[in-house]
Amino acid sequence: MLEGFELQLLAPHHQRAQFQSQADSLNDFLRKYAKNQHKNSTTRVYVYAHREGEIAGFFTLSAHLLELSGLPDSILKGRPRLPIPTTLLGRFAIDQRYEGKGLGRTLLSYALREAHKAAQIVASAFVVVDVSEDASEHAAEFYRKCGFVALPSNPQRMLLSLNDVGRSL
Repeated sequence: MLEGFELQLLAPHHQRAQFQSQADSLNDFLRKYAKNQHKNSTTRVYVYAHREGEIAGFFTLSAHLLELSGLPDSILKGRPRLPIPTTLLGRFAIDQRYEGKGLGRTLLSYALREAHKAAQIVASAFVVVDVSEDASEHAAEFYRKCGFVALPSNPQRMLLSLNDVGRSL
């Protein structure tokens, strides 16, 4: 935890232009698209920010349907043969100035708590992460260490059961 920083929903005072992660696509998203997508409810943008607006990291959460094709029997067991409601952790980034300080785990913990809280109101069975092809192997390993499991049919798509999240809270 960084002194003076807290989890907040994206707001006009947040300094999006100064944010610089290692992924240009995530920087572009935060600078160009996050405000509108948050405003029109396409996604919820959470920032870990100082009260004066500096952003150390951010993530997005949105509703998602997980198609059944390619899912292992262990996930399908006992479920109706319909797409599974899930929560998509769509974007996740740490500013380069704050890397190596444990902020990734802190931010992921916040994201999982928010997803679990939302799942108590609107059903969601899993948190889904799609590790992009241009992401480092470090990103996939980070999610594995945090309990996410890659789908055999699509190793870049990873899942974490919200029941498991609830038990760990």
